[in-house]
Amino acid sequence: MKKAVCLGAMIFVVALGAMAQEKKGYIAKPRLGVGAELSFPSGVGFGERFSTGFGGSGKFEVPFTDDLYGTVTAGFMEFFLKEKYKDLTFNKTYVPLKAGAKYYVKHLFFAEAELGASVGTNKGAGTAFVWSGGGGISLPIAKDSYIDAGLRYENWARDGGNISQTGLRVAFKF
Repeated sequence: MKKAVCLGAMIFVVALGAMAQEKKGYIAKPRLGVGAELSFPSGVGFGERFSTGFGGSGKFEVPFTDDLYGTVTAGFMEFFLKEKYKDLTFNKTYVPLKAGAKYYVKHLFFAEAELGASVGTNKGAGTAFVWSGGGGISLPIAKDSYIDAGLRYENWARDGGNISQTGLRVAFKF
């Protein structure tokens, strides 16, 4: 958790510098982002057995207004067992599918919320209802290219228990 706080502080400092440069000529248009995801499970059950999750995702953003975008996200996530449970079971893999909204402040900071489903790929894993909320920063790196970095809380509700997690996503958006 300390790493996430430090990363968040570094992103905030970089953002302050970027805010000094007003983005001129920004055009609200559909955008695609491809990125890496890191997850830290928490809570009773799943959080006790699994240490981290790692995966990738694609996110398509469609503008409703200059600042509000609709999002569709699809990805792949694998959760890795803690060392003491490796003999008892195996890593778990899921395909999360979500849709939601993303609101930008000065096309730099954003807040987003999504709903959807997560489909387990392991035998008997089933499907879970997903809800998430978070925020982040979208840093311009070239004309019409950005690095998105976001932190979110996500919950997967299913029969047999919930999966709660804090997630970090870093993506290249164009």
